[in-house]
Amino acid sequence: MFGLPIAFAAPAVLAALLGLTALYFFLRVTPPRPRQELFPPLRLLLGLVDVAATESAARQSFAAIQPLAQLVDPSLTATVSDQFAALDTQVAALGPPTSTPDASVTPTARIALSHQLDATASTLARLSARLTPFGTAGAPS
Repeated sequence: MFGLPIAFAAPAVLAALLGLTALYFFLRVTPPRPRQELFPPLRLLLGLVDVAATESAARQSFAAIQPLAQLVDPSLTATVSDQFAALDTQVAALGPPTSTPDASVTPTARIALSHQLDATASTLARLSARLTPFGTAGAPS
């Protein structure tokens, strides 16, 4: 009578405890899938930045380097140009920037616009990296 009893008084409770232990180890091995979340600083900036003006300034910068970029990497330059066209379409769909308040833009439209902005910026960064060897002196280093 001083040791543990050989039989458990409630076998269902014993089975539940064993099942709970198995579930605990299973969840440790396979954690839940992480949620995809918009980059927090971008979420803050979407409400503060005039998207149309920013896109226009980026397009002007691209237009300044486009002739050299066309010589260095024509396919990447065409991709950036196509992405700017898609970005123009999305910005125009938001309405006139002077009369469209930020609160009226739906979260879905904001996320789609941020994804297009990210894609355009990423491709533009790759193009800039290809142009870096030409530097400001105009000669490859």
